[in-house]
Amino acid sequence: MISAITTHLLPLGVTLPQSNRDVLGGYFIWFSLPEPLRADDVAERAKDDENTIIAQGSLFGVYGDVRQGDLEREVRVCFSWEEEARLVEGIERLARVIRSMQAGETGTARANAGAPPDDVGEFQ
Repeated sequence: MISAITTHLLPLGVTLPQSNRDVLGGYFIWFSLPEPLRADDVAERAKDDENTIIAQGSLFGVYGDVRQGDLEREVRVCFSWEEEARLVEGIERLARVIRSMQAGETGTARANAGAPPDDVGEFQ
């Protein structure tokens, strides 16, 4: 999965908060999105366009915490129960969404040629 992140997400400007990429935590990996992308928008497009569920940072904000605004560009991806091949597929799907948004594309990927069919199953 780290190889997929390095290959597909880092070239798009996505960053990892961890300095040691060999160890990334327990069940989740946090990513920082490049500006001007917002996590809420990316999570919505990932679900709509690629049938892929990621958690936008705003879900984890605490009311009154002055750092809550820091979560606008953060997303969290769970890797606790998926097989590695599915995790790589999910990273590739997320990369397509980010690339599309960076290019200013709108609409859903399913309406475009080459998009995954509706029956691929939900990636969580």
